[in-house]
Amino acid sequence: MIINKLRFKKAVMFGAIVLFFLLFVGTTVAYITSRINENKEYVIGTVKVRLKTYFEKDGNIYDPVYYTADLGDSDFTKTGVVKINISARDDIYFAENFRVDVEVYSDVDTYFRVATYEQLTLLYKTGDVTRELAVVQDGYTDFNYNFKSSSSGLFYDNREKDGFIYCMEKVKRVNESSPLVIPLIKEYYSDKMFGTRDSRYFLQIGFIIEAVQYYDGAQNNWDLEKTPWDTDW
Repeated sequence: MIINKLRFKKAVMFGAIVLFFLLFVGTTVAYITSRINENKEYVIGTVKVRLKTYFEKDGNIYDPVYYTADLGDSDFTKTGVVKINISARDDIYFAENFRVDVEVYSDVDTYFRVATYEQLTLLYKTGDVTRELAVVQDGYTDFNYNFKSSSSGLFYDNREKDGFIYCMEKVKRVNESSPLVIPLIKEYYSDKMFGTRDSRYFLQIGFIIEAVQYYDGAQNNWDLEKTPWDTDW
């Protein structure tokens, strides 16, 4: 009887060990499966966006004129800094004709933001020498940005806080050969006209665009746990 009890106890202990091992293996497999599913859900890919500036007048498209500074003996062109006419309405490069598009080439869902840099400039002559003077202006130029409204628009203006305009939706390309094109500055307002200045003035404008993968991109790269409009990414 003593032997039988010992055998019984050993059998119980062995069964308990086997049961514990099976439970442990089951938990491990479930964890690994969960991680595999997560990796499949958030695909890592290529993030690429490009900003395109141009002018549009009477249905025709014109490449921008980049700002060239007169340095006396030589000229210096600021690549990416567009010169905008703010005095002559009939000029191709007048402010009302200025357009900006964002081309999205990402093959994964992407968030992006755009910073705008403006400088109002005055040209004047001293003798035979042409000089430039930076002029302070209040706020940003009133271009027709594609800001979010009750029924349309994709962008949120956060420039007063951090200098950026944010695309409020995650976006990606149409297909391998076609980018998604999103207007940032659309055709000028239909119900008002741009306020002109003296012909000695013109506007310089440039942009910086930043893009991140939608999954944890804004949190890790922009240090933003929530969107500037106070929602989850």
